[in-house]
Amino acid sequence: MTLIVGDELQKNLFFSNGEPHKRGSSFDLTIGAIIDHEGVETEGPFVLQPGHVVQVVSNEVFKLPNTVTGHVTYKTNLTRDGIWALTVGIVDPGWNGPLTTTLLNFSKVNYSIAKGDAFLRVSFFRHQAVADLNLPAHVTPAKYAMEIRKAAMTRFSETFLSQDEMAKKAGDQAIAKIQNSGLIWIAFIGFLFTIIQVTAPVLSSEVQYYFSSERSELGTLIERVKSLEAERDAVDSSKGSLEPKKMGAVSAEEQNGKQQ
Repeated sequence: MTLIVGDELQKNLFFSNGEPHKRGSSFDLTIGAIIDHEGVETEGPFVLQPGHVVQVVSNEVFKLPNTVTGHVTYKTNLTRDGIWALTVGIVDPGWNGPLTTTLLNFSKVNYSIAKGDAFLRVSFFRHQAVADLNLPAHVTPAKYAMEIRKAAMTRFSETFLSQDEMAKKAGDQAIAKIQNSGLIWIAFIGFLFTIIQVTAPVLSSEVQYYFSSERSELGTLIERVKSLEAERDAVDSSKGSLEPKKMGAVSAEEQNGKQQ
C-alpha cells in the first residue's frame, strides 16, 4: 500500500464533484450540507452551541477505483477551536458518494459553520485491486441524503449528552433501587413476624420466668436502699439535735464574758 502524494494527487482521480482543497499528501473536504437534529437542511451559517451536535455532508462526491482506499481524519484547526468530528475512518475502494460526519462543539462558546468550510481531511492509498464482490453497493445522492436526514431525526439529539435525559435516567434508577430495597425489607419484616408468631408460646414462658426472677431481685435491692436511707436520716437527725445545744452553750458563755 502506497500513500499518493504530490502531482499524483489529482482530484479528478478520486472525486466526481466538489472543490477539495489540495495539500501535499491529502485533500480538505468542504461542507456541502448542514442538517440539524430535526432533519432539516439549513441554508445560511449555522451556530453550533456548546455541547450541541449537527450533521454535515461533504460537498465532494467520491468515485474511488478498486485500487484506492481513502483515510479520513480530523481537521486540526477545528479541534483547537473546540469542534470535533465524531465519525472518521476508512473510505472503501469503489465508494461512490459523499461523506457525512457529526460535528460536536465541546468548547464553552458558540461556533459558526457554513457551506464551503473545510471540516475533514482525506488521504489516499494505492493498493492491489479489490474484487468487485467486495466493493460497496452504489447509492444514489438522493437516497444517501434521505438516509442522513432520517438518522438526524431519529437517532441524534440536539446535544451530545442530554442533561434532562441523564437526570431522568438517574432519577429512575434511584427510584428503582429504593423500590427494590423496600421490597427486600418488607419481605424480611414479614419473615420476622412469622418467626415471632411461631415461637411466641415458647418464648413467653421463658420471658415470664426471667422477669419474675429479676423482679424479685429488684425488690430486695429496693428494700436495702430504703433501709440505708432510713439509717442516714437517723444520723442526720441526731446531729441536728446536738448542734443547737452547743450553739446555745457558746452563746451563754459569750454572754457571761461580756457581762464580766
